[in-house]
Amino acid sequence: PIHEFCEKNKIPAILPVTDLPAMAEGDWYTLYFSKGLHLEGEAAARFLAQDADLPADTPAIQVAEPTEESGALARSFAESWKKVGGAPLKTVTLFPGERTGRDFWKKLAAAHPRAAIIAWLGETELTGIEAVAEGERPPALFLSATLLGEALPALPEEVRDFSYITHPHRLPGDGEYIEGIVAGWLKVKGIPTTSMAVASKAFMLKGLLSNALVEMADDYYRDFFLDILDGTEERPNASVTYPVLSFGPGDRYAAKGCYVVQLGPGEQPRLIMKADWLYYAPRK
Repeated sequence: PIHEFCEKNKIPAILPVTDLPAMAEGDWYTLYFSKGLHLEGEAAARFLAQDADLPADTPAIQVAEPTEESGALARSFAESWKKVGGAPLKTVTLFPGERTGRDFWKKLAAAHPRAAIIAWLGETELTGIEAVAEGERPPALFLSATLLGEALPALPEEVRDFSYITHPHRLPGDGEYIEGIVAGWLKVKGIPTTSMAVASKAFMLKGLLSNALVEMADDYYRDFFLDILDGTEERPNASVTYPVLSFGPGDRYAAKGCYVVQLGPGEQPRLIMKADWLYYAPRK
């Protein structure tokens, strides 16, 4: 609704914090940090179709919750799979309040023994997921780091060696330099650090707006303002959340990549990169 309002009234909306941006490449007045969950679905489809070493005719079955977040991932995956995969795809959407559990996963794997399983679910609905490793396990299991959140390290060991995870943010330990800069800025300004991810986005936005307003001089015209932002050069250390941010003519999304990772062994597993962040950048 905010996106539609800004487009209708020609009001610039600059870098709102959301994992569910509007998918409107042709619109002009809203600039986003990232495609969010839509990009994760796209990256998962491309990885499974092109880089997972699966037979070309490997079918896929995705399981989604009746939520905006899970639905966005499922739609994005389905659209991209149709373009790059071509193998059959089935989508199972849980009913509101429906639970999964060990029996659910065991039956699903048994009913689709050759299919890759894409589970666009949070921690609660992944309970019992290790059951898919029993018998003839699926060739691949795909998950979203955004939906799993802090529960990501708890993924059962039984499924880790054939599980892949979309990870649209910096990998752990990669953003310490910019995090230190943002922390210093917050301290000087007397702003409590309640969320470093949000604070770093505000820090970047402050810099973008300051530079744009200086460049505008006294020509305060909204489309000129957006033209200036469209010419923002690549900024590799502008965000704690994203490795690189940049806009170009016609770009509406600054972060263009998504990692694909696996979990290593142990209670505090390291993330093993299977596809680099920019490898799955949107292609025009």
